Amino acid sequence: MEKSRIEFAQKHKGWIVEDWNRVLWSDESPFELFPTPNRQNDRVWSKDSGSIEPCRKMKFPAKVHVWGMMSHQALSELHVIPQGQTINGEYYRTKILAGSCKDAINRRAKMDRFYRGP
Repeated sequence: MEKSRIEFAQKHKGWIVEDWNRVLWSDESPFELFPTPNRQNDRVWSKDSGSIEPCRKMKFPAKVHVWGMMSHQALSELHVIPQGQTINGEYYRTKILAGSCKDAINRRAKMDRFYRGP
């Protein structure tokens, strides 16, 4: 992965701002709605440990999987991926690219026409 990042950086190092303004960045990620605390980073300071309530955690915390896109001008709406749905090629093409992504690009095109005029 590091090699591909270096190749990407070398390939695009001569780009100017106008080149980057035409790029759309997208990604998908799952999020836990009630994440387990990180014992390494979550600290509570108290003189009396009895006054601290124990941290409760859910056995099976709820999760939401979302996809989003951004450009230098705008953000797409988040596309919520249904529970249990895997993102395969067909789902990505039909639901994300032809749906959420296309909608965001069309909104951006309308904004561009509005700002530039007829």
